[in-house]
Amino acid sequence: MSLMDEFKAQSVEGGLKQHKRLWLYVLIAVGMSVAAIILLSLFTMDHNTFKAISHVEIFSLVMVTVLVLGRWACETLRYKLIIKAVGKKLSYGKTAKSILGAAFTGAVTPYRSASLPTQVFFLTRYGLTGGEATAISLTGGAISLMVMTVAMPIVLILSLSKIHVSLGMSTVIICVAVIAFFAFMVAVYSMRDPGRVSRILRRITPRFMKRKPKYERFEERLTKGMEDFSRSLRTLAKARKSLLVAILLLTIVFWFAGAFVASWILRGLGYPQYFWKALLGQMLVTSILPFTPVPGESGVAEVAFAGVFSMFIAKNTLALVTMTWRFFMLYLPMIGLGIAFVLAANDARQIGAERAGEEEEEVVLPVEPAVEPVPE
Repeated sequence: MSLMDEFKAQSVEGGLKQHKRLWLYVLIAVGMSVAAIILLSLFTMDHNTFKAISHVEIFSLVMVTVLVLGRWACETLRYKLIIKAVGKKLSYGKTAKSILGAAFTGAVTPYRSASLPTQVFFLTRYGLTGGEATAISLTGGAISLMVMTVAMPIVLILSLSKIHVSLGMSTVIICVAVIAFFAFMVAVYSMRDPGRVSRILRRITPRFMKRKPKYERFEERLTKGMEDFSRSLRTLAKARKSLLVAILLLTIVFWFAGAFVASWILRGLGYPQYFWKALLGQMLVTSILPFTPVPGESGVAEVAFAGVFSMFIAKNTLALVTMTWRFFMLYLPMIGLGIAFVLAANDARQIGAERAGEEEEEVVLPVEPAVEPVPE
């Protein structure tokens, strides 16, 4: 099985055939989230909770909506600039469908595992090579990882000074920060030499597997994909510094826009004094969620968020704040990302059918030998 075949099997080519499994993940994610919020409501809500609802500040909820929609618009623009930096062009609409559609699959699969292969699949359907699409996807992920790696120790230090975080939570955050740092260094190490991955793979692959013809074809395609990947990264490194700075700033905007959601929710519910504590609290929760083996991080996200925010907000508003946070961070984005996924999947089907039709029409006609005229 080739590298791209693996991507297809995991993403939406296999995903187009395995759409029932994907929608099952959606059902699990939403179901577990709702169940967690209901349980939290039963243990924390009282008559004072509804008083808080009656005093909601509309402007703050509008700001939350702007932050949620704006961060995904920034994410699309960021990837469009990355595509431009590697010397390719793709319209904003196609970029949006590729990136947002892939984000949908990542949001509802354990460890967000489907995001990268789906993103690569959609980008290749829209005309990029497998190596180029892989370079773009991994570059976007690497820049995000770099921002989080730099920000995480700062957030941890500030959180320990502003919020009384438990020893267990501090230990988890430190472990996540260390893992993220080493993952980033390994990614950088592998990017420098396109043949390094193939050589390492050959060393660790059992001898009986290396004898098979399928393995040789896989290794050839992997090497070709890594060469395209390395070439795209070299092109990215030669891009204008202003373009690279813009990509970095959009990455920071994407993550911080999401981090301020809880702050504006608390302000809207009458807790403006906790605006900056809410920012640190959400960043603490966000840093551990990607390592959660549950679709949509459902259940874990609600418990972690409630556990952190219970340190400084009233118990009777804890379920309301958690429910509002999940609505804006999971339910609302899932609708928009799901629409992008359906549009990208339909395009993928159509483009795949067109390419298959073109391959069938390519018939090589035999060249007839020239016939010498017969003299009369």
